[in-house]
Amino acid sequence: MLYNRTDISFAVYGDYWRQMKKITILELLSAKRVKSFKSVMNEEVSNFVKHVYSKAGSPVNLSKKLSLLGNGIIAITSVGKKFKKQEAFLRVVENAIRVAGGFSVADAFPSYKFLHLISGVSSTLRRAHREADDMLEEIINERKTNKTEADNILDVLLDIQKRGNLQLPLTTDNIKAIILVSKLYIPAASLAIAHALTRTLA
Repeated sequence: MLYNRTDISFAVYGDYWRQMKKITILELLSAKRVKSFKSVMNEEVSNFVKHVYSKAGSPVNLSKKLSLLGNGIIAITSVGKKFKKQEAFLRVVENAIRVAGGFSVADAFPSYKFLHLISGVSSTLRRAHREADDMLEEIINERKTNKTEADNILDVLLDIQKRGNLQLPLTTDNIKAIILVSKLYIPAASLAIAHALTRTLA
């Protein structure tokens, strides 16, 4: 799912990890870059509050709405906009997390390779990877075609890839892995937003 762990969070410690850590600190999550995302977060949170306010007197599924809020913010800051297949992409990621995080008999007996085939976990993850890969390829090609000023993580990574002045090359698969992992943090982002809102409303 993570392109042989070539993202940032799960990369093997070594030259590639050190290079990606440097890129993250200096380019992706610099103070200037994070500050540039403030208007996006403010707008999305404002829309969320307005929506909840409009439902006064009616029950609101806050868990679902907070998940959508976190997904919206991460989508815009990572790829530049809420892309048309966002919900489908999120379903693929959630399904992969559910399958990979659940219990499997094959996990208890890792040396018995045939159990991985029988359990269906491997085939499910491979299918999820293919679906996610197709969507990520479409997103990247679209950003390359409609190139504007770098205002999101994907644009920054594409610029770094184009410059090509790295010790180790930044491949398209590396970029896909980084974007995919950013989607895995949607639940964490939603929780952080929930805490922030709680403090604000208090």
